[in-house]
Amino acid sequence: MTKRKKIYLLTGGAIFLALSITMLVLYMNDPYTEVPQSAIPETSREPLEEDVASAAGDSINIDSEEEAAGQSAAEGSNESDEEELRKAAREAINGVSLSRSTSDPSEQTFYEHSYLNQYYSNILGEHQIEEEANNDSAMREEAKWVAKELVAWINIAAEKTQFAYSETEFLEYVENEHLLQEDDSRTIALLNELKSDSESLYIRHLEFQYLKSFIWSKTQEQLKQENEQRDGETEEDYLYRLYLAFEDEVMSSLLESYPELSQSEG
Repeated sequence: MTKRKKIYLLTGGAIFLALSITMLVLYMNDPYTEVPQSAIPETSREPLEEDVASAAGDSINIDSEEEAAGQSAAEGSNESDEEELRKAAREAINGVSLSRSTSDPSEQTFYEHSYLNQYYSNILGEHQIEEEANNDSAMREEAKWVAKELVAWINIAAEKTQFAYSETEFLEYVENEHLLQEDDSRTIALLNELKSDSESLYIRHLEFQYLKSFIWSKTQEQLKQENEQRDGETEEDYLYRLYLAFEDEVMSSLLESYPELSQSEG
């Protein structure tokens, strides 16, 4: 290659390199070569916050709907339970012979309502004895002794404190102590059905349920006068000791009158 050709080649290469560099610089500075903003995904916070708020609102609405549905189901279940108790109470009342004309508590009325209560429990499935005859015999035997115990409560209270039963005072006690509000739904269902039949039956069953509590409320003050509180003994322990002593006298009276009771217990 001649010297002249080499000079031409070098000069041409230099010119090409210079042009390439110039075009590159111009391209970099051209505003039209920037990446369009529309191609960049928008991730501003405002739309995101709106989406989160919307999702939270949907969640709250769902929770509220579920809670309302749960409350509705619970109310439906309660109504179903109440109806089941009412039907069982009615079946029990129709299946037991009750004295409807009595105006005072007696061993007979205590027996009838104790048996009724057990019969009612049996319908609800609370007593599980395979043989129906044995079941009925056991319920009647228990009702007999419950009745005798309640009569003994009245007699011992009368002997020790001159207690005398008053239906008016008893009903006032039941109301003032809110006993019906505090009792369970099964007991209330039976009482309501009895009341719909006869006021007398209703009161006799109240006596079966709450007579012990009434007697104790009427006798404890006199018993406290006869038995001093011990040193260091709390009021609660003091009353409990007096109650146990009274109950022990009731049981002693029963065992004395009915020696067979100790044999059946053994």
